[in-house]
Amino acid sequence: MKIDSQGEQWRSWILENLGRYCLPSAILADMTRDGWDVSDAISAIDEGLALLGRSCDWHIDLPSPATSAGSFLLLRPRLQMLSGVLNRQECSDLIELALSRDRVPAEVLGGDDSRPVQHEGRSNSTIFFAPRENPLIAQIEDRLSEITHWPVSHAEGIQIQFYAEGQRYSPHYDWFDPTAPGGAGALSQAGQRLATTIIALQQAHSGGATRFPGLGISLRPSVGDAVFFHNVDPSGSPDKATLHAGESVERGVKIIATYWQRALRCH
Repeated sequence: MKIDSQGEQWRSWILENLGRYCLPSAILADMTRDGWDVSDAISAIDEGLALLGRSCDWHIDLPSPATSAGSFLLLRPRLQMLSGVLNRQECSDLIELALSRDRVPAEVLGGDDSRPVQHEGRSNSTIFFAPRENPLIAQIEDRLSEITHWPVSHAEGIQIQFYAEGQRYSPHYDWFDPTAPGGAGALSQAGQRLATTIIALQQAHSGGATRFPGLGISLRPSVGDAVFFHNVDPSGSPDKATLHAGESVERGVKIIATYWQRALRCH
C-alpha cells in the first residue's frame, strides 16, 4: 500500500490528519513539498480515507501528458515542456492559415455579462479557430488529445496569438474565478479550464518568454515545442501558483497556439 511506502511515521501522520478532517488537498500539498510523488501521495491519501471508512472523491481527473514526454517537469503545479508537438512544416502551415484571416485585439474575460473585453494588460492580437474547423486543426487537436489523455470534445478551439515588438500579456490566471465578473457565466458553459498548452510556432529574436513569477521560472520553448500546465490542483480548485505572463517582445514577432482543456464538453 502507498500509505506504507514512506514508513510508519508517514502512515500515522496521514491518518492523524485525515482523522482531524484536514483537507486532503492541504495534506497533499504538504506531502509533495516533502518529496512525495503526486500520484503516490494521492493514492496514500485515498487509502487512508478508505481505512477510515470515508469517501475518496476529493480529487478529479486531469489532462496529463506522460512525464517522459517533456524535458522539464514541476509536479506542483504540474508544469511541463513537451517536445515536438508540431513539426516545422505544421507550424508554418498553421501560421499561414492564421495570416489568411483578419486578426483582432486579444481580450480578457472581464465584462459583467461574461463577454470578453480589451484590457491594457494584454496588447497582442489573436485569431480564433473553431473546433474541427479544417483538417489541419482537427489533426492538431487529435494529437493534443492523445498526448494529454483528454477528449477533444472537452477543449476550446485553438487560438493563435501574435506578439509584435513591445506587446505583452501581464501576469494572469487561465482559470475562471467564480467570484469575478463573468467568471460564473464562463464556468456554466463548459466548466473550469483545467489545463493550458502553449505551442511555439515562431519565437521572437529576443524577449517574449512565458514567465511564472511565483515560481521564478521563464520558458522559451523551441519552435514546435510546448509549455503544458494544470490550472487547478488535484482537487479541482484554482491554483494560484499558475500565475503566468507573456513577457514583452523586444525584437521580432512571437507567434503561439494556445489550447485550453475544460472540465465539461465544449462541442
